[in-house]
Amino acid sequence: VLIRSLNTASSKALRENVKRIMPVYLQPDFRIDEFVEGVLLLKEAALPVLRKEEEQEQPEIAEWAELIDAYLREIISHFCGLYAEEMQGRVEEEKQRTGRLLKAVRVAETSLDLEDVLQQVTSSVASTLGTSHSCLLLAEDDTFHLHASLGVVEKYVLWRHLSRPLSPSTDALVDHVVAGREPALYLSDDQTPLISQESCRTLGVTSLAAVPMLASDRLLALILGFTHGDEPIIRPEQVRLASMVGATVAPAVDNATLHAETQKQLAETRSLHQVTTALLDKVGLHSVLAIVCREAKQISGAGGCAVLLGNQDEGLRVAFVSGDPACQSLGLI
Repeated sequence: VLIRSLNTASSKALRENVKRIMPVYLQPDFRIDEFVEGVLLLKEAALPVLRKEEEQEQPEIAEWAELIDAYLREIISHFCGLYAEEMQGRVEEEKQRTGRLLKAVRVAETSLDLEDVLQQVTSSVASTLGTSHSCLLLAEDDTFHLHASLGVVEKYVLWRHLSRPLSPSTDALVDHVVAGREPALYLSDDQTPLISQESCRTLGVTSLAAVPMLASDRLLALILGFTHGDEPIIRPEQVRLASMVGATVAPAVDNATLHAETQKQLAETRSLHQVTTALLDKVGLHSVLAIVCREAKQISGAGGCAVLLGNQDEGLRVAFVSGDPACQSLGLI
């Protein structure tokens, strides 16, 4: 394109080419110096080609070089103008979203309690989608488990459906969203195999939005929003905004998840320390088993605990029981 412009003594082709490649440079990680560097490399590549094809003498090559410099300065200026114009448009769009996004961040970062954060995120996304029915399913291994909901309990059929773990291997909708890592919107009259009209009628859903929540390319959760009856259906622009809200609060959800896991690990470590200390202090067997049962109940959340000891002659026997009456009855064995 540069050589054609030189031959025609017009930079029109260059300017059109700059406009054509603009979308490539409108990515979040773009650096404008990379474009300028590329333009300078263009001059370095063009001169040998001109010398070979045109068989120009040295003075004429110098004139070509000056013309190339003029054209390159022009396209750099043209590119920067187009880039600034595009960026200004994007800034205006961002201003319209800033209030809602900042509110979502403030809401999610007010607590490190995982369940509290998830419930607040669910409420924020529901507000963004313009619905009073929403839920958040946290990713655990290869399935999604319901951890927070808004207005779903009142819809018994829907609640019963979401209360079971959802897996990409058995749920086409979940599989579609998880595989694509993109939000999706489905209406009750859509002819799509991912959610049938019969399922929509059974669940009482008129529109459904599914928004994946990602952190560093890790899928943290799946947020679902629903409308029922005469409620206004969810619009595509609301889904896009909900996706932005999800991406904004994802670090807060990730931090809360890590905090919950850390607290669990600390509790386990504390329990091991208690048992080890009892053994090192050489307290009686009954006291050691009592500590073991107490810590086991705390870690597992169980109502009772029993310790069975074994020997070569008698096999296993109940040595200590604690808590739930059902465990107490083991002492009779």
